[in-house]
Amino acid sequence: MSNALDPRSAPLIDEDRISTYSQPEHADLHRLEGVRSLGCLQRLFRRPEKGSMRTMITTWFRICIGVGIMALPKYIEGFGLALGIAMIVLAGFISIFAYAAIFEARDRVGAQDLISTVGGVLGPRFHKAAKATMVLDQFFAVLIHVVISWNLMCYIIIFFDGRLWNFITPDMWEDIKTYSLKQYHPEIFRLRAIFFSVLWVLLIPLFLKKKMESLKGLSLGYLVLLFLLVGVVVAEGPSFRAAYTSRGDYAIDYTWTAPNFKWLFYFFSVLLGFYCQSYVIHLRNELLHPTPQRLSKALRITMGSEMVLYVCFGGFAYFCFGRGHIPDLIFLRKPFEGKATDTV
Repeated sequence: MSNALDPRSAPLIDEDRISTYSQPEHADLHRLEGVRSLGCLQRLFRRPEKGSMRTMITTWFRICIGVGIMALPKYIEGFGLALGIAMIVLAGFISIFAYAAIFEARDRVGAQDLISTVGGVLGPRFHKAAKATMVLDQFFAVLIHVVISWNLMCYIIIFFDGRLWNFITPDMWEDIKTYSLKQYHPEIFRLRAIFFSVLWVLLIPLFLKKKMESLKGLSLGYLVLLFLLVGVVVAEGPSFRAAYTSRGDYAIDYTWTAPNFKWLFYFFSVLLGFYCQSYVIHLRNELLHPTPQRLSKALRITMGSEMVLYVCFGGFAYFCFGRGHIPDLIFLRKPFEGKATDTV
């Protein structure tokens, strides 16, 4: 027996207002009704379609989740296990409220982007300020991803040093225990400048894309590679914990560490892991039939999944590696003595 109070039983199409829809909109709404009638597995594994919620969630997920997820164990180490997990959850709920407010403001003024939404709600002065801050916002967001990509490049240099080339000299090491190089060593600094320049050029075609949906293939491929890397870290974690424990070099803060100013940096870095405010209205505009209910569902699924992933991966990695053994990015971990293969 169907429940009249169940929101899933309410039709997407109001037949009394059917004349208000254009023919394409009418067809799309009927298609959504057909999708909603499918079973859970059929809906989950069917081919992604233009304007589908899964495409929106995948792209949203990809924008938020970058290589920065590999820095979460370091942030939790800085907070302590319990406090670090609490900070991730707090950042997640702050992001949920922020996105919900953006969607509501957008619907109120009918804007097509975040800058126009700010101007429509707060007035012309804030509209001008939003333009300036948006430029800075996107610049620093890209800069952070470029810096993280450089950290990955450092790992590649270290991993293949002695195999394909002999680049690193003893005076280049900042801390060999955590695989940290001196970033302002002349040779490293020169290589970093070349890397940044090349990466900026390679990113230009992505900036010229007119629709976020056009990046769905890249997003899916990136997420697959990222989750494979997460899987390797998780699979190897227990062996690192056993090795550190056996030599008496394992320690962990189960509650919290001594308060320090780095907590502020760590918290905003965690908050950045949920960040997509600059692009979320574009994602909303590409969603088929973006009702408040569908947007709320996409928001809950995306942010909820990210919170679970961040808590589980960051907490587990810190628990396995312990205090003092975690580099800035966990995949830069140094192999323990006797490990059969080098770190992946």
